[in-house]
Amino acid sequence: MNTHIICDEEEIIATIKNNGSTYDSIYFFQYSTEESRNNEAFERILASQYVIISNPLNIIEFEKFINKLMNIDVLNEIFIYISKNIYETKSKIAACLHNHIQPKMFGVTGTDGKTSTCIFLAQILATKFLKVGYIGSIGVKIFEFHPEISKFTMQDFYENDVSSLTTPDAFTLHKILYDLSASGIQYATLEVSSHAIAQSRVNEVVFEAIGLTNVTSDHLDYHHTVEEYFATKASFLKTFVKNTDRCVVFSRDIECYPEILQFLRADKSRYITYGQNEESDITIEEFHIGKDVIFNIKNVKSHNHVVHFTHHFLPLFQIRNIACAFGMLISAFFKHDELIELINVAAKNIQNIIVPSGRYEVICTKHDTNSVVIVDYAHTANAMLTLLLEVKNFIMCDSNFNENSKVIIVFGCGGDRDRMKRSVIGRVCHEHADICIITDDNPRSEKPDDIRREIMTSCVNGISIADRQEAIKYGFELLGKNDILVIAGQGCDEYKINNKLVTSDAEEVLKCNNMLRDS
Repeated sequence: MNTHIICDEEEIIATIKNNGSTYDSIYFFQYSTEESRNNEAFERILASQYVIISNPLNIIEFEKFINKLMNIDVLNEIFIYISKNIYETKSKIAACLHNHIQPKMFGVTGTDGKTSTCIFLAQILATKFLKVGYIGSIGVKIFEFHPEISKFTMQDFYENDVSSLTTPDAFTLHKILYDLSASGIQYATLEVSSHAIAQSRVNEVVFEAIGLTNVTSDHLDYHHTVEEYFATKASFLKTFVKNTDRCVVFSRDIECYPEILQFLRADKSRYITYGQNEESDITIEEFHIGKDVIFNIKNVKSHNHVVHFTHHFLPLFQIRNIACAFGMLISAFFKHDELIELINVAAKNIQNIIVPSGRYEVICTKHDTNSVVIVDYAHTANAMLTLLLEVKNFIMCDSNFNENSKVIIVFGCGGDRDRMKRSVIGRVCHEHADICIITDDNPRSEKPDDIRREIMTSCVNGISIADRQEAIKYGFELLGKNDILVIAGQGCDEYKINNKLVTSDAEEVLKCNNMLRDS
C-alpha cells in the first residue's frame, strides 16, 4: 500500500521540501461529502503525490472516504495530510518551497486606495533604493528613480501577467517574492485584499510596515456582513502587531476610526495616524489643488518635521494616500537621519511621481469647450462619494468652472457581487451629480436590466442606457461649456461585458473627442 496519512503539519511540509517536490505535485482538496463523490476529484487525488485535505465537518462520511483511498492500490506514493486550515497550510508550504526568501515588504489593505498608496510608496522608496517592486491589481511592476533627471519610470517585471488577482494566491505570491529578491530588488509594496487575508495568502509574508486606508462596506457577497468584513481587515492588523513591535498606520479621517483605535488599544498596539484632523500624527495642514501641500509630521523618531510638496492635480484622497505612505516609512526601522533624508528627497520629487492610470484621471478636454472628462475606478459607495466630492472641490478651486457647471456621471454596478451597495451607490450619485447615466458594468450571470433597476430605486431621475459605449457617447454629447463628465467603474482597462471584450472607457472618450474635432 503506497498511501500514507501524515498527521503533523511540519512533517508534511518537511517531506515535500526534502523530496524536492514542486507545486504541481500537490493537490489541495476542499473536502465536502458532495466533492468526495466527484470522480474527477478522486482521480486527481490518485494522480497526485501530496494531497492536503481540509478538515471535514461530517466525520463519518470522511472516514469512509479515507478508507476508500487507503484500499486502492496505486503505483505512486501518496502522502495525505488533513489540515485544520487548508489556506494556512498552503501558505506555509509555498513559503517553505521558496526558502522564505523575499524583499523587505510593505503591505497596504483597505476598501479603497490600496493601488495608489502602494505605487506612491514604491516610488518614495525608489528615491533612495533606486529600484522597488510592486505587486497588486495592475500586475507586478518595477519602479525606478533616475536621480540625474529626477524622473520615475515603471516597467513590467514579467513579460506576461502571472495573476489576475489583486493579491496573488500563496504559491504565485511567494514565487514573485523569490524572483524579485533574486533579481536584486530589496524593497517591494503589496496590495493586501480582504480575500487574501481571509484565505491566509499573506500569512508567511514578513512586513516592515502595514497601512490601512479605510474600511467601508464591500465584498459582502464573500464576507456576508460588514462586521465580518471589518473583522477580516482587523485580523491582518492583529497578526502584524503580534509578530512585530512596529506601528499600524491608518487614517484618522475615516468613519471607522474609533473602532480601529479601540481594537488596537485593546491589544496595546502602537499606531501612527494621518489625515486632516489636527490630532493626527501626520496632519495634512494645507491642501489646495495646484498649490503647496503641507504635512506636519509629529514625533518622527522623537522629532517633529514639516514637509512641503507640490503636485498640480492630485485630489485630496490621493494626498491622504501619500500621507499613509509617509506613515509607513516612519513605522519601518529607518534611523532618524536616514528617514528625514528619505522624506525630504521624496517630497522634492512628488511633483514628478507616476499616478496610477484610471484613478481620478483627466482624459481630455472636450473640443472647443472647457469641459473635462475624468475616468476613475470607483465602484464602492465610499469611493463614489469621495470621487464626486473631489469633482465639486475641483469646480470650486478652478477658475475655468463656476456655479453653473454641471457634473454628469456614467456608472453601473457589477453582477454576482454585493447587491446591497447598488441602491447606496445610486443614492450617492443622485445626491452629488446633476445628471446620472446608469449603464452596464460586467453583469456576469445576472440580468443587466435587473441591476440597473436596482440602482434606479434610489436614483429616480437616472437615465438608463444598457450599452456602456453608447452611455459614454451620450454623456459626452451632454457636456456643455464648463461641465465635467465622470465615468466610474472601469478606469482605463479593457473589460468584458457578456463575454465580449470592450475597449476602455478612456479610449471611448478619446474616440468621441476625435470625431468631434474632425467633424
